[in-house]
Amino acid sequence: MTTLFWFCIIFMTSYVVEKTMSQQCPSERSISGWMLQRHVYKTMLAKIGPHCLLSCSTDARCQSFNFVMSSHMCEFNDRTREAKPEDFIPDPDRYYFRKRVNRVPLGSIPELAAESCKEIKMSEKEATSGKYWLSSIKPDIPLFAFCNMTSEDIDECTALPPVCHVKSQCTNTIGSYRCTCNLGYTRNGKTCADL
Repeated sequence: MTTLFWFCIIFMTSYVVEKTMSQQCPSERSISGWMLQRHVYKTMLAKIGPHCLLSCSTDARCQSFNFVMSSHMCEFNDRTREAKPEDFIPDPDRYYFRKRVNRVPLGSIPELAAESCKEIKMSEKEATSGKYWLSSIKPDIPLFAFCNMTSEDIDECTALPPVCHVKSQCTNTIGSYRCTCNLGYTRNGKTCADL
């Protein structure tokens, strides 16, 4: 009985906070008839939208969600419409909701690795140059590297773990990088072997 009581209190508090913020920031309210496609990482059945909100609020990876009205399904997204405007499309059976409270900034954790510096800039209004988790340097492996938010270039040479072999030099170029084996070594710089 006590657990149920506290669950109800937490749920209602979360709902009131979201409702209040929706009234203060009308542009951030749920958007009926729209959805974010191609970024759903998990789904959940729910009777009403606030159940999605509660689940999203406790999930660090959740950036936004679509609520499917006909099937009462929550579709949790790892991106927002700001980060991926090309994937924000009309759908009369859904409404879109951006997580506003406790949203983890894109690129700040490996589970939310960004594809590019530009995507971070679009997602985060106050994005500054610095190190972020990025998924585009090595496929399916998030690396921690420097993003220049002015040029929107990733400095792959700052990546951890390193992109070049320990016996090579890394040179950053706009949009890419080059690995060159040290003197006395051969191969492509990503791998190096003694001559």
